[in-house]
Order: sequence, then C-alpha cells, then structure tokens
Amino acid sequence: MYILLIEVNIHDFAICTYCVVAKESVVKQISIAFLECVRANFKKRYGSGKADTTVAKSLNKDFGPIMKEHMQYIIEHADEIEKLVKVKAQVSEVKSIMLDNIDKRRRLIYIVDRQRNAATKKLIYKNGITKVSHATRHYKVPTF
Repeated sequence: MYILLIEVNIHDFAICTYCVVAKESVVKQISIAFLECVRANFKKRYGSGKADTTVAKSLNKDFGPIMKEHMQYIIEHADEIEKLVKVKAQVSEVKSIMLDNIDKRRRLIYIVDRQRNAATKKLIYKNGITKVSHATRHYKVPTF
C-alpha cells in the first residue's frame, strides 16, 4: 500500500488532499481506514499551522515512519478494521434513523399542539354561541 499526500494552496487558503494508492487485492474499506488514520494523525501533529510553512518533502523524515507504522498496523489487523468499519456504518445508519425519528417526533408534537389549540378554540366558540343563543331565546329574531 502506498500513500500520496498533496497540499495545494489556492489564494492563501491551504487545502490538504489525502490520497491512497493500493493494490486491487486490498479491500477498499482498509484503504479508507488507513487514510482516515493518517489524516487524523497528520492534523493532530501539524494542524496548528506547522505544515503550512514547511518546504516540500521536509516532513518525510518526521512523518514517514509514522505512516509506515500505520500501514503495518492496518495490514496486520485488516479483519478487525473491516469489522470496525462495518460497525461504524451501522452506527451511522442508526444515528441517521434516530435523527429522522426525532424530527418526526417534533413534527408530531407540533401537530398535536395545533390540534389542541383548535379544540380549545372550538370550545370557546361553542360556549360563545351557547351564550348568544340563551341570551336571544326570549327575543323573536327574524329568520331569513
């Protein structure tokens, strides 16, 4: 497995692009797990701006051995990482469903509140009509 780190500067905005090049025999999830691990470690070590001021290839000596350790770990624990990726996907799916259900619950609460409000207004209107009806019972009101 090989890694290629590319940094592109566009109008004073530093954009870091991370890319993994791997053999076809390597499972895609393994490559992505490696990439995420390297990206997180790189941001942790150099995210404060150190990478912005360095010369090309100057981090190879410092960060190269770390990438090698990550590669070795990923290769040795491929089965566990694959299981972990599947669990993360399931957690993400459950989170999405939960957020959707929370949104549905909020909408349902809103609808119930509107229904209660309408029922209260209906009772107030009915009581008002009853009072008017009782008050005008003794008068002959022409009907049209």
